[in-house]
Amino acid sequence: MHGRQGPHRHCRRPAAGRGRRSPEAIAEDYALTASAQGMIRHLRERALAAGAPAEHIDRVLASDASTMLSMLEHLNNEHGGIHAYLDKFGLTHNELQTLVARLCS
Repeated sequence: MHGRQGPHRHCRRPAAGRGRRSPEAIAEDYALTASAQGMIRHLRERALAAGAPAEHIDRVLASDASTMLSMLEHLNNEHGGIHAYLDKFGLTHNELQTLVARLCS
């Protein structure tokens, strides 16, 4: 079941009682971003203007599921997972819940 499907919202919430989602399910949702071409074009222009390398921008904005799987693997191996990574920035439980609500509403 998908959340709001506007051009900036692609998030699938776990079914009630299921808890965390698998990396594969997260990567599948990430790949949906490629369908938001207007947003992709805007982000590419902005990143190029900021001096980011075009090949890196294009790889990230292609929203390939394998890119997200690699990122999730990196977060797990180097930081102990996304929650541990965000803890390093001092996010409170309420701030994390607000972030999840905004991304997945």
